[in-house]
Amino acid sequence: MIPRPSASDLEGLSSARWGLLVPHLRAALAAVTPGSASPAAERLRDAPPSALGSGRRRRELCRVVAEDELVWMELARRLDPLPDELAWVAGIGANDADEGDGGADGAGRPGAEGARLRERLREVQQERAELRRRLEGAEARAERAEQRARLAEADLARIEDERAELARAIEDADASRRRALERGERRAEGELERLRSELTALRRELGAVTTERDEARSRTSRVEADLAALRARPPVAPERAGRAVGLRPGRPSRLPPGVEDATTEAAELLLHPGRLVLIDGYNLTLRHRGHLDLAQQRAWLATTMAAFVARVRIRPVLVFDGERAGGNRTMPPARGVDVVFTSESVIADDEIVLAVEATDEPVVVVTDDQELRARVRALGADVVPTSNLLGVVGG
Repeated sequence: MIPRPSASDLEGLSSARWGLLVPHLRAALAAVTPGSASPAAERLRDAPPSALGSGRRRRELCRVVAEDELVWMELARRLDPLPDELAWVAGIGANDADEGDGGADGAGRPGAEGARLRERLREVQQERAELRRRLEGAEARAERAEQRARLAEADLARIEDERAELARAIEDADASRRRALERGERRAEGELERLRSELTALRRELGAVTTERDEARSRTSRVEADLAALRARPPVAPERAGRAVGLRPGRPSRLPPGVEDATTEAAELLLHPGRLVLIDGYNLTLRHRGHLDLAQQRAWLATTMAAFVARVRIRPVLVFDGERAGGNRTMPPARGVDVVFTSESVIADDEIVLAVEATDEPVVVVTDDQELRARVRALGADVVPTSNLLGVVGG
């Protein structure tokens, strides 16, 4: 059995050796029957290993091993045979035994002292090797910790850069958003102003169109009244007129043999009393009195036709483009002569065609417009050139 160490011997052990011995001490405490060991042993039985590594608990455990017989006997049993890593335990108690023997006669002291020194040297070497391993482990851990620290610093620097970049991106995004909002507001204001201008223009245009519509309705009413008045006039009986001038009644009229169409002689026959005569006003005046302004042209034609009506009771209607006349539609009094101004959206040609379509009686159209001549001929009207009319009326 190994020699029993004293409390001071156990307290003098290094931390490394004490750490190797603590598990066996705790096993010995646990193996002792509860209630048979000392109170100190009972208290230490459930203490955690970390509490037994140093301080008051370690000193108390050293005293229990040195003084409590049951605890020591259980420990000695567990350490027999002694493990290699605990070979130094045999030298702890042997120190006291050797000193007692030497005190008796001094014999053998050099041998015992040499053994203790060799054991101590072995222990120191083991401690140094253990410390070296621990130092190497600590250095390795320190190096790994430094590496982790460097990586952490690098990660921190990267995160800081990312944070700064995100802050700049957020600032740029806010600036872009503000600029976009400002541009959108400016565009919206410009669009609103444009729409307001368009609305104002449309309102003006609507007012003008409404006025034009009202004027057109008024002019249409007047034209319809004029046409109704013309239709109400009793025409000269075609048979009597035909017999007087040699015309064959009908629509169109048939000229006597030997009388050519589009001549002054034909015009004299066609312009007999009671005949409805539609005159393309500006077509005639611009060709024969183009040096005058429009008002003077209209006055000349109305006066000329009034003088002719006084001699030959035809029913002349002067049709002028209302758009060309504009706001100046003054006419001198012309007895027996009707004057029609078309609405601004209707030309004189269409107004004349409408008048021809509106009556079944023979009608004469005075114009040099080839298209209008063709249109009214297709409706059965007689056509007289403007020069032939003036040749008859003496204009």
